[in-house]
Amino acid sequence: MRGLTLVLILACPLTFVTAQNNADGPTNEKAQKTYKEALESVHKHSLEDALGKFKKADKEDGGHCLVCRQMMIKYGLELHDWKTAETAAQEILTDARDDKHLVLAHYTLGVVLIRQGMEKHKDDFFSRAHEEMSKAAGGPTPLPQALFADGKALSYLKQDDAAKARFEQFVKLTPADDLDHQRALRYIEDPELARARMAPPFALTTTDGQNIALDELKGKVVLIDFWATRSLASCPRHCQEIPGAATRGSQR
Repeated sequence: MRGLTLVLILACPLTFVTAQNNADGPTNEKAQKTYKEALESVHKHSLEDALGKFKKADKEDGGHCLVCRQMMIKYGLELHDWKTAETAAQEILTDARDDKHLVLAHYTLGVVLIRQGMEKHKDDFFSRAHEEMSKAAGGPTPLPQALFADGKALSYLKQDDAAKARFEQFVKLTPADDLDHQRALRYIEDPELARARMAPPFALTTTDGQNIALDELKGKVVLIDFWATRSLASCPRHCQEIPGAATRGSQR
């Protein structure tokens, strides 16, 4: 399997693995054309159409298009098309051939399962996610993101002591200025927060040059005001579903 890179999907409370390398694209000429059309649909914010074309491109490429499957996961998650996202993640796991990519594939599938569990409120998804994250975090060089994600899965299963242990492992492997590091410290202090509806962690620079992280404002009421240069009427459905945007109250 060819290389993967890590990117952050802002709509997801967990870091997520996907590819943005052209070398991972389809090799079949017909599939290449379909894949290009899918990217154009993304540019036009026609995500349902794009998702269908990524699936088509993978099929035309004989099921060998890694980046097509990763895009299927990315937009499957955004559109809550759980079947497509989980199937693509399972296929990536099946095709993984070395330890590095097996770890990333287990992590990716685990993320998909956690997202499903959060929406469907079913422990089975969190149990399966825990199994996948344990495989991603159980090697000699554990993936830090998998430790954090496993802590989340365990917290939803209300196994707070085990979740706390995972967050403590994550903290030891990440720098203090890492946003998830700061969030993990809060989860260690109060494990119930790991399954609460919280705004995603972020940092910003104020107009007077101060650096502020959301979790540094613990105990204060935080009002987050979102705005855009275009109306919500022209905004696709997925960009109206910002986690935490509907809860304008306090940051615990």
